Parts: sequence; structure tokens; C-alpha cells
Amino acid sequence: MNTHNLAGGVCATNPALVTNTATCEADREKSHNYFSYTLSADYRFTPSLFGYARTSMAHKSGGFNKTTADLESFEPEKVTDYEIGVKADLLDRRLRINAAAFIAYYRNMQRPITSDAAGTPVALTQSIGKSRIPGAELEIVALPAAGLELSGTIGVIDPKYVDFTDATGDRTGEPFTQVSNVTWSIAGTYSLPTSYGKYSVHADYGHQSRKYFFPNERSREPGYGLLNATIGLTLDDPGIELMLWGRNLTGKKYNSYILDFYAAAGVTTGFPGQARTYGASATYRF
Repeated sequence: MNTHNLAGGVCATNPALVTNTATCEADREKSHNYFSYTLSADYRFTPSLFGYARTSMAHKSGGFNKTTADLESFEPEKVTDYEIGVKADLLDRRLRINAAAFIAYYRNMQRPITSDAAGTPVALTQSIGKSRIPGAELEIVALPAAGLELSGTIGVIDPKYVDFTDATGDRTGEPFTQVSNVTWSIAGTYSLPTSYGKYSVHADYGHQSRKYFFPNERSREPGYGLLNATIGLTLDDPGIELMLWGRNLTGKKYNSYILDFYAAAGVTTGFPGQARTYGASATYRF
């Protein structure tokens, strides 16, 4: 890494690391060797029932925090996960069920921080020692009548910090950030074929439980759900698709992200999610 760390015209880098005092230039380098893999096995119990098991290991590159005087490094993120699942087609393929359970083990998970132990504003990446994320997912798709498709999904995860200690002390009891413990959705689509094309109506509703963007109540977003819908007409000749659509039809107000600088500057900023919107589109297929 090569950096020029000047603050107010003064070199802010540790003098022991500076290789060119005129430009406050410093060079640091660090290398890592990564070993990754993916292993899987599957078995078809019956023509309509399929099971599988999978494990993998992956890495995310480490780096340096360029704005610190010592150019502190953060370690590569490593995740090892294990998953088992089944996929079933039932009732003459009119009902599909996919289910999975998994657990992921993280080492040196990378998280952003906005203030140091002294409350000074910073924009750094922090490596968290160890964390564990178990969970399960279920998806159901049904075709109860001609032209009608209904679907639903639910996902549950329970992430925990296993080893998280920094200059402020033991933080393993803090809420896990950037994730909702429960997410679910339902959707329905009805298609009506005609001699000249096809009409379709679709609606879906997705909900997620509360989420912490930073580990405090200021940056906690309560659970919320969004309703979307479309009405379309697809013509066979010419190949034109006409669509009316609406997003967040209930006008739910929510934050898509919250940035917390309260400890450093007394400011917490929420970034609003998409408001209620309507639109129309036309697509021509050659």
C-alpha cells in the first residue's frame, strides 16, 4: 500500500513509516495465502425428492486503514459454512418445497466503525475475532389452479459474536449488525392466456424484522414490510409487453441505511428507502 497522509498541511503518518518526508509518503505491504474449497454431495431419494449436503470455505481480502497514523492493517475475512437441504416436487409437480439449514463460522469479519475508543471521528474497518451464524430457509411454490401461482418464503438466522474484544472491552454481547433475524415473503401471480397474448397480475409482500446498522438503539431500524404489484399484457404479434407497476404501495416509511456518527460528532443520519412509486413500461421483443 502507498499513501500520502496529509492533514491540514501536516504529515499525519507515523514518522517511522514515512519514506518521503516532502510528500508524507509511506509504504506498507502485507501478504496472505488463501485456501478455498467447495465440496458437495447429493442424493435423489425418489424421482421427486432430492437431498444435498454442501460445505465451502472462502476469504475476503484484508487491507490497511489509510487514515490512521500507523496505517493499521485489518485481517482477511474467512468464512466456513455447512449446509444441508431437500428439494421436493409433489402432487404431480403442482407443489414444490425447498428447505435448507446452514451454519457459517466467520473469523475476522470486517465491520465499519465511525469513532474510536476516545470518541474521535474515524472511518475505519475493524476485524472481529469470531462469529457464528446458524439459520434455516423454507420456500414453497404452489400451482393450485390453471394460470395461478402462489409462493412463500421464510428465512431465520441467529447470528452471535463468539470472540469480539477491542480497546473498549468485551463486546460479544452486542447486537449483530447488518442483518434481520427473520425475513418472509408471499407472492401471487395470475396469468390469463388469450388468442392474441396473455394478461398477468402479480402482487408480492416482503417483511423483515428489525435490523441494527450499528450496535446501538440509534441505528436500529424497526421491522417493516413492502407491498408491490404489477399488471401486464404481453402480445404475441407484435412482441410487445405493456406493464403498469407500483412499488411500496402502502407508503411505508423506512430507512435503507443508518450512519451513526453520534459518539464522534453527535450526528446519526438515516437514508430513506424507496417511497411509494408508480410507473409504466413497454418492451418490444425482436
